[in-house]
Amino acid sequence: MIFGECPYCGGTVMFDVPERTPRFRKETCEDCGKEYWEYYSRMDPRAYTTEEFEREFVVNETNKTITRRA
Repeated sequence: MIFGECPYCGGTVMFDVPERTPRFRKETCEDCGKEYWEYYSRMDPRAYTTEEFEREFVVNETNKTITRRA
């Protein structure tokens, strides 16, 4: 399990760790209703606001890839 906080409101979140990590997934906070990105990692899980995520990464919906900006 991953335990953490919503990057917007600080509400508590819990997720099962996917079989294959690391990976990203968009989540919605049950407390404030905002979408954010969760980085699923067994060693260093993180939550990013949408703005933080878009500053650091590029999402290619066609190829279903996420790459770090240079």
